[in-house]
Amino acid sequence: MKNPAIYQGLFLIFVALFAAERQKNRSIPEANAETVIVQNEGSPTLFALYPKLKALSVFQSQIEGLAIAQKPHEIVISLQEDDLYTEGEVAVNENWRAILDQLTTSVFPELTPHYQVEIVGFANSLSEKERISVAMTKSPWVFSAKRAEWVLQYIDGRISRASSPKLTISGAGAVPNGKRLEIRIRDLE
Repeated sequence: MKNPAIYQGLFLIFVALFAAERQKNRSIPEANAETVIVQNEGSPTLFALYPKLKALSVFQSQIEGLAIAQKPHEIVISLQEDDLYTEGEVAVNENWRAILDQLTTSVFPELTPHYQVEIVGFANSLSEKERISVAMTKSPWVFSAKRAEWVLQYIDGRISRASSPKLTISGAGAVPNGKRLEIRIRDLE
């Protein structure tokens, strides 16, 4: 029997030559520059929504710990301050509930059912009380999801269900300085 490595080598050379010849004959579709730009911008409805939200009085008052940012496929409203939560508790502190009320009454009327709003809770990995609370719920993701669930229950009774967006919650787990809450707005279309 002859050496099989020779046949394998010849086969590989044949496949490479065939692929190279096929590539020469293949036409490459031209990309429209405008199409590429639109695809990279993200949702046009989110693009139009962001300036409306940014112009709302709740964001103009420059509240310490409140921020809004536009990302390619979502708008993120962040609440992050040491006094947002009492360590180890899932409920937002009283002084931040007024901010939640302002967000609910100003942001949610701008949102229609073709938007999805995800409320993301966080746990603080640097806090001893948070670690104890996380241990009681068996998981930092469950604890942080409970924070998001509390916020959802808080705002749910304050928004119009007729034209409200799809609401979801998630827990981000334990992160350093996790006294944070995010409201992520995405376009479902």
